[in-house]
Amino acid sequence: MQEQTITALCAALTAQQLPFAQGEPLAPHTTFKIGGPADVFVTPDTEQGLVATLDTCYRCDLPLTIVGNGSDLLVGDKGIRGVVVALGEGLSNITVDGTHVTAAAGALLSDVAAAAAEAGLTGMEPISGIPGSVGGACYMNAGAYGSHYAIMDQYNVIVLAPQVRTYYNEMKADTDRLGITLLSPKGKQYIDLTKDPKGAVAWIEENLEA
Repeated sequence: MQEQTITALCAALTAQQLPFAQGEPLAPHTTFKIGGPADVFVTPDTEQGLVATLDTCYRCDLPLTIVGNGSDLLVGDKGIRGVVVALGEGLSNITVDGTHVTAAAGALLSDVAAAAAEAGLTGMEPISGIPGSVGGACYMNAGAYGSHYAIMDQYNVIVLAPQVRTYYNEMKADTDRLGITLLSPKGKQYIDLTKDPKGAVAWIEENLEA
């Protein structure tokens, strides 16, 4: 039955011109370089493609696993059954506008912090050493060096409908790291990045490049 469902899923992905592979080894997609094959490995590279991918997976009722940068991800030799989704290149964009940085879910935290530092912004450098992606950091409320992801202002979330909703961060400095349960769509901003052309680069060089 699952084989028939996978066949139907692949036909639907093909019809929508969504990039995928069957039996893709997961070892190249993890930092430990281990892991057997995914039944179906999908790599959407646009928000619309991601929404369409998730919608197709839900309709086919197959197990779904979303991976980010594959950091510290242990996958067994038998791989992962069902569908594995990894974000493509088009979902790793980073833009800087004044004191705000907008990053797609697939962007690496190190790249986001570097972009902020290059723009003369400080506030994101503590996360620059986390070997993960923006999407994973949002979900886990990632943190390092006594700082966490409360620098987030807002982000878009694809819910099970699937549809895209925008959430705003209302975290307090002493809040436990409980991830997405702390979010509500009320539009309150917690921390803004600030201009400090030398401070961010100096922090990264001192703490991460020694």
